[in-house]
Amino acid sequence: WFAGFVNYSANNELVKGVGDNKFNPSGYMTGYELITILLRAIGYDQKNEISGSDWKITAAGLAKQAGILGDFNETTLGSYLTREQIAYLMFNAMNVPQVTYTPALGYETDDLFGNVNDSIGEENFGLTSTTSYIVGNQATGESATVLGYYKDGTAGYFSADKPSNKSFAITTSLAQFGHQTKVWYNAEAISGGTYTTVYATMD
Repeated sequence: WFAGFVNYSANNELVKGVGDNKFNPSGYMTGYELITILLRAIGYDQKNEISGSDWKITAAGLAKQAGILGDFNETTLGSYLTREQIAYLMFNAMNVPQVTYTPALGYETDDLFGNVNDSIGEENFGLTSTTSYIVGNQATGESATVLGYYKDGTAGYFSADKPSNKSFAITTSLAQFGHQTKVWYNAEAISGGTYTTVYATMD
């Protein structure tokens, strides 16, 4: 069942095997191995820089710089990953800007006009993200969590230069009211004015 996936990944140089032109699809994967694949997926390794005796150090440095590692414990990158860790790293990689490479400028995350490159999540899955404050939730009588901007701690008092509030299908408490929150969602997946939420983090 895995042959097609391995062939696709190999043909697109996302994976290069474990040596001697061999692959190990039934084996466990370390953090270093996964972040190398993810880095290639977003555009790195065009210069074959993730190779040689220092490939792990290079991969870890690039993954941290790109935002793939997030809060991942770097000291465990050499260990086999759990499914939860794989999901965490893959989700991070889906939401960082893809890079383009030119010999003159190296790797860049934006174009000549300063527009940031789409992430894999944006380009392939329609994901977008927003960061703002909880100005309403189930504890204040709303049917969903409402994110927006306010002044002086007053809920619903929105700054004119900020986007209007949006409702997301996540449950939050009164204690979380006013906290800055980042959510990832599909702008097309909306029902009754509430967006289906893929993932959310809070300060």
